[in-house]
Amino acid sequence: MSLETPPPDKAGLNFSAVPLGLTAREIEILRLIADDLSNWEIARDLTISVNTVQSHVSHLLGKLGFRSRHQAADLYRQLASNQSACGHADDTKHRPNH
Repeated sequence: MSLETPPPDKAGLNFSAVPLGLTAREIEILRLIADDLSNWEIARDLTISVNTVQSHVSHLLGKLGFRSRHQAADLYRQLASNQSACGHADDTKHRPNH
């Protein structure tokens, strides 16, 4: 299990408080899966190969104990919803630069 603490993802959600054991890249892939992107679309958006996406998807599903990307997407949406409801979303993008 990875001990890396990922930064907030691009949606502004901070999953460091959630002990998923995922790398920052795996959380990014998970977010894109939750956005209903295919492996090909994820590969295109991240400028990586489809095989690399498949590897990341396989690893994150294994770490989460899931068999399908639908289960992973549901978890991401649930965590995102919980963090937004609790006010834990990262608001740094709304702060003025100093």
